[in-house]
Amino acid sequence: MKHLYEYMTVRDGIRLASDVYLPGPAGRFPTVVQRTPYGKYDERCVAYAEWMAEHGYAVVIQDVRGRHDSDGTWHPYDNHEDTDGHDTVDWIVNQIWSNGRVAFSGSSYLAFTGYMAAMGGHPALKALVARVPATGLYHHHFYMGGIFSLARLVWGTLAGRRVQQVSLKAGRPVFTFENLIREDPDLLLHLPVVEIGERFALPAPWWKTWLQHETEDEYWRQREIIHHFQRIRLPIYHVGGWHDDFCSVPIENFLAAGGQHAACEQRLLMGMWPHQVNMGADYGGVDYGPEAVIDLYAREKRFLDPYMNDAAHGPMDEPPVRIFTMGANEWRNYDAWPPSSVETKPLYLHPGGVLDWRLPDSAKAARYAYDPADPTPQPWDYGEPDLPVIPGHGLEAGEREDRLLYATPPLDKRLSLVGPLSLALHAATDGPDTDWFAWLAWEDPQTGQVRLLSYGGCLRARFRSGFDVPKLLRPGEINDYRIPLGHTARVLPAGARIHLCLQSSAKPYYSRNLNTGGDNYRDTRMRKAIQTVYQDGARPSHVRLSILPD
Repeated sequence: MKHLYEYMTVRDGIRLASDVYLPGPAGRFPTVVQRTPYGKYDERCVAYAEWMAEHGYAVVIQDVRGRHDSDGTWHPYDNHEDTDGHDTVDWIVNQIWSNGRVAFSGSSYLAFTGYMAAMGGHPALKALVARVPATGLYHHHFYMGGIFSLARLVWGTLAGRRVQQVSLKAGRPVFTFENLIREDPDLLLHLPVVEIGERFALPAPWWKTWLQHETEDEYWRQREIIHHFQRIRLPIYHVGGWHDDFCSVPIENFLAAGGQHAACEQRLLMGMWPHQVNMGADYGGVDYGPEAVIDLYAREKRFLDPYMNDAAHGPMDEPPVRIFTMGANEWRNYDAWPPSSVETKPLYLHPGGVLDWRLPDSAKAARYAYDPADPTPQPWDYGEPDLPVIPGHGLEAGEREDRLLYATPPLDKRLSLVGPLSLALHAATDGPDTDWFAWLAWEDPQTGQVRLLSYGGCLRARFRSGFDVPKLLRPGEINDYRIPLGHTARVLPAGARIHLCLQSSAKPYYSRNLNTGGDNYRDTRMRKAIQTVYQDGARPSHVRLSILPD
């Protein structure tokens, strides 16, 4: 193996620091690029580069503009990743060690840089591997359901300067979202929201830019990969994990790229993993068995080979969708997502906090009060979604009066949930705007622990008709809300119960709706709202489950 330490210059004169890993001192090799804001010495990038070099690939790990050893100014998600990526490909194909074929690979922000480079259409760029991609910026990162995610502020602050501003203790970051809130529980309750960033010692000035774009406007559409797949005509390996908070993103990208019907090969691989993919079989105290960890590097190489080498074999000889099914703890192959045999079945909300397959026959609505001065806590820890819901924050009946809790009776037989989950909510509020949050969970019949089925979903009422133009409510008017709750692949055993939690805030992870119809990020005036959820035969609020028949 041979190492080169290079600076390449992009079109505006900025120099980007690039470490090159070669299989040997001579030869022309296919090249995989990883462009990262986390430092080209990151041990995961280095381990990948060394493995690929040992198996015949050159690898370039590059610090993105403004980070670590690269010149320029850093601005996350608005950082010349398209042109810098294009120019990096151009530089590679002119090196004596290049065979003229380039791919991008990486996780999270690294996957975002690969997609942005692909939008430039460089003819030497042949394929992408996108793990847990940090795409879907409006809907999955900053404004889920139109509600700004305060959790993203911490990431922006940690990555706010040239190097990561973080101390380590026992190898783990000391400055985390959870530690920050533990030290100052009211930090993210400050109003107006736009001033919160000024309370951090490490500024993240761009977060005010993000707050200036509350709607899904042109600023976001330019950066939303899902709108640009007509420009990305490449084979793509979409890799994700069920315990990653971006778990829906690789699925949505796979479908937007054409899925099983795409002109270029598209593959979807979903493990049980969190954001750190393929790092272990245990998560949240649950062992998912010996099949959970795979030889991911080898699978990715097998995907890339037909496009990067004059290899004898063609594309991978298996169906395009490979999914780890939790509960059964095994990998399953499908021809499509969701699988063609999946049936969508409604589970209705009934008075008394009951979920049932039958339509409700009562006209009794459910009500609760939401007070933004005392916002409802999110019932689970953002960093540990597979742990049981938090005691004191969770689904204990009567623990708080500002949420609605529903549950099924124990299941009489096992149930395989494979596909998207959603909520059809018929509801009203007494003001011009409010928020709705929903989470599905399941109760283990052996331990009694309640764990999430997916990351759930939320919706700001003013965006019920679309995220480009807000539309305020008429107080008391009944509206139909469609709230995606993510995707899953899990077998629930007989005796398990399905739980639903409904509330109108998620302290401290999301900014609050002040219920006034005004500017939730610059105003300070707030009002209490009375929420009404309808659960009768004419307005049957219900969860929609994707069920795979046995």
